[in-house]
Amino acid sequence: MPDTTERAPAPGSLGLVQEFVNTRDAESGADELASAAGLVAWLRKHSLPGADGAVTGDDVTAATELREALRAVLRANSGAPPDPAAAALVNRAAEHAPLRLRLDPHGGARLEETAGGRTGVEGALARILAAAYTGMTDGSWTRLKVCASDDCEWAFYDRSRNHSGHWCDMAVCGSRHKVRAYRARHTSG
Repeated sequence: MPDTTERAPAPGSLGLVQEFVNTRDAESGADELASAAGLVAWLRKHSLPGADGAVTGDDVTAATELREALRAVLRANSGAPPDPAAAALVNRAAEHAPLRLRLDPHGGARLEETAGGRTGVEGALARILAAAYTGMTDGSWTRLKVCASDDCEWAFYDRSRNHSGHWCDMAVCGSRHKVRAYRARHTSG
């Protein structure tokens, strides 16, 4: 996993989306959600519904599919074209999520998870979807990106003034990219 200890996490509930997407490390192949026990541990760590241990293989599949769909959606925040299949998967997950709309007296809106899901994991996924929605409505969503390095794709929050960040860590992924580009230019000539 990239060493992003220097980079501040995404603000507010958007940090939950960031941590969820970062449960898979593309570089090492480690996946915190690869098993029911791993999913339960992650849910427990984040005090989310479903941490009672009654997690099925279908729950693991739903969680990992949503994670990868969110990662694909975040690629668009990094400049990639939108992924209609990923958006459709997020929409399908939202159809099963126990969510309700809440308006505040100042004209704001938020989604919150309810107790109406079939499984506890559905409630956890609903909370993650609600956090994504909150980021989309408060304007912070577009700053949540995935690293442009194909062998990384770590989610990071872009705090640059002009929203131009491409790498989770410029010293690691950015440097690798620059070295590869340099070598490509000098080997083709």
